[in-house]
Amino acid sequence: LSIEAGDEGDEPQIANCVDAELFWEVVLEFFIDRASEIGQKALREGGDVLMDRFVEMYRNMALCPSWRGRYQQQLQLRHAMMIQQQQQQQIQMQQQQEHQQQQLHIQQQQQIPMQQQQQHRIQMQQQQKQMMIQKQQQRQQYIQMQQQQMMMIPKQEQMMNIQHQQQQQQQHLDGDAILQVKQELI
Repeated sequence: LSIEAGDEGDEPQIANCVDAELFWEVVLEFFIDRASEIGQKALREGGDVLMDRFVEMYRNMALCPSWRGRYQQQLQLRHAMMIQQQQQQQIQMQQQQEHQQQQLHIQQQQQIPMQQQQQHRIQMQQQQKQMMIQKQQQRQQYIQMQQQQMMMIPKQEQMMNIQHQQQQQQQHLDGDAILQVKQELI
């Protein structure tokens, strides 16, 4: 296996820096292409060797510059995607809030004319009530004036009758006094 992977004779760092793609190409080539040449025992032993090699490679992945570069790129990509998702969520939330505020503003704008109409209606009703109250007051004043006039007419008639009676009595007394004076003179 180490011969197939091209690791024999290389420095240990280079041997540890076999990236995953090359490793799996070797695995596939070893098992698929040469399966007829290798017996069951070799396959089992090869499997054990491959497993050991896989574990070793996994441990040494951090030392491999190509893997580190790809891993860093993946981390950066994931981080960028997370930031982008967060920004999109924030934008969506802002848009929802703006939409809600617009809807609220529209509702308020629609309610203002309704409130104005209600206020106008209430003012009209109050004016009508005031006019009715004024008319009632005017009627009552008119009725009171008529009643006072009706009361005044009999009083005036009584006063005139009393004055007339007093005048008649005075004339009668005057007439009696004149008669007495005439009788006394005679």
